[in-house]
This record gives sequence, C-alpha cells and structure tokens, in this order.
Amino acid sequence: MAKTDIDLGNAYMELQQLATFLRNAAYADNQTHYIDWHLSVVFPDSNDGDIYFGGGLWNHSRVKAQRHNISLSFSYSHVKGIHNIKKWKDGSEIFMEKDSMKFGEFKDMVIMLFSIEKLYEATL
Repeated sequence: MAKTDIDLGNAYMELQQLATFLRNAAYADNQTHYIDWHLSVVFPDSNDGDIYFGGGLWNHSRVKAQRHNISLSFSYSHVKGIHNIKKWKDGSEIFMEKDSMKFGEFKDMVIMLFSIEKLYEATL
C-alpha cells in the first residue's frame, strides 16, 4: 500500500481508539481533574487523500481546586498519526522534544501531564 493510500478499516480503529482514550482521560479519577476534550475534523478531504483532525485536552481553569492550568493540543491524520503536539502549563508552552509520536507514547504523555492515576472504564 502506498503511503498516501488509506486503509479505512485500520484508520477508523485508530481514530476510535484515540477518541475513546480522550474521553477516558477526561473522565479519569472520577473526574477530579476537571478535564474537557475535543476531537474534530479539520480537513475532510485533502489532495493527498488523507483526512485531518484537530484535538485537545485541557482542565477547567475556573476550578479553584486546580493548582495549574494545563492544556494539550494536537493534530491527527490517518497517514501522519498524532503530530503537531503542543503543551501548555499556566499559559507557557512546554517545549516538546519531537513533533509526532505513536499512540502509546501519546497516552503515556497525557497520563503524566494530567497526573492521571486511573483512566475511566466504560461499562455496558
């Protein structure tokens, strides 16, 4: 498969895993971190056939129990994966060593950044 060809079955699973993780991080530790999240389509169809999304996590700065205002933004595409990652703490950008990372690295970074102890687990 060429780099610009998209395996929609795998791409959908990656996107679904990313969305589920963002929700589980926001609801982590019985929602004691006051985290909001979003994931939305930025470019639904590009010249290279890829679909681009933008997303983020941030805590409610208006909650007095929060010691720090923390936010994270990123881009996601089926071909590039998670990239263009930006982190802020109390209004200052935190330098990132690299611009893109694999899903597992991204999860670890989010858990550490927001001091998450236990991710939310949905029950059916």
